[in-house]
Amino acid sequence: MIMKTSVRIGNQTAFSACSVTEPFEFAVDSGFDAFEWFPDKKSTGAGWRADDLSAALRKWIRNTASANDIRLTVHSGVDFRVAGPNALQPLTGDIHFARDIGAVLFVMHLLHADDKRSLVESILSLVFALKQDCIMLAVENAPETTPEDVNGFFDFVADRGIDGVGMCFDIGHANL
Repeated sequence: MIMKTSVRIGNQTAFSACSVTEPFEFAVDSGFDAFEWFPDKKSTGAGWRADDLSAALRKWIRNTASANDIRLTVHSGVDFRVAGPNALQPLTGDIHFARDIGAVLFVMHLLHADDKRSLVESILSLVFALKQDCIMLAVENAPETTPEDVNGFFDFVADRGIDGVGMCFDIGHANL
């Protein structure tokens, strides 16, 4: 049996862009079929947070992506750490944003955690929150993530029968 696969080509937001929508408009104009929204507000004020985007803008993003067959992803902030009983609270705005724009994938960096139980409980909560809106979770290797961290995480997830979690492999991060 021959399986047909397709690779989508896209870009992502940039804190250095003139406006939050400029990179998305470039994707649309260039015929890209993938786009990642990366809320990355800097201490200088450059960039954006999910809460900065109005309901009307979210609707425009969703409709524009749908009309142009653009698959949307939302990336959590790079400083987000999954651990502790209220670990997902900082992601609430990003999760709602992903739902509002019709994203199909939510990406977060896989960062080392000493407390594996807390990590998995947090991941489970996130997976269930995302599944309600048919959004998959992808963990991304961070520059400080080792292959052992990734393998250990996915062994832990598999041992507990958690589905709906995949990997986003960032070759630039791996190269660092």
